[in-house]
Amino acid sequence: MNKICSICETKIVGYDCNPHPFKGDVCCEACNQTIVMPVRLYQGYQSPKYALLFKANETIQTVRPKKEFFKLEDLQETLGGNVEVYITTFMSSVLVYKSNGKMKRLPKNKLFEKLSDKELPGEVLMIPVGMLNRDED
Repeated sequence: MNKICSICETKIVGYDCNPHPFKGDVCCEACNQTIVMPVRLYQGYQSPKYALLFKANETIQTVRPKKEFFKLEDLQETLGGNVEVYITTFMSSVLVYKSNGKMKRLPKNKLFEKLSDKELPGEVLMIPVGMLNRDED
């Protein structure tokens, strides 16, 4: 039986893996190592000291603040421009994305949608609630 990875949507060669917390039945070993495991580790920490950047090319990158907390400048530099903060309780995180992403018709972030069912444009930064500095110096 041919199994298809629910994340990269390619035929699985070799062993299949559990894609949880992503939607779907199975994922390939490459997606398990590069996408699923980083999200599971993030979920496993009580207070992660980093954010996850869901990139437009369907990869994930860890991002650390320049100091103790993420400031507006950090967010703008990471995402390349003005940002919008999407307050949510999703995985105890705040979601940040380009504020003009919908207007510029950036494609929705398919990888993040497979995790959350949220249709957000372009790159999405998922920051632990306690890591966002609301007090600007």
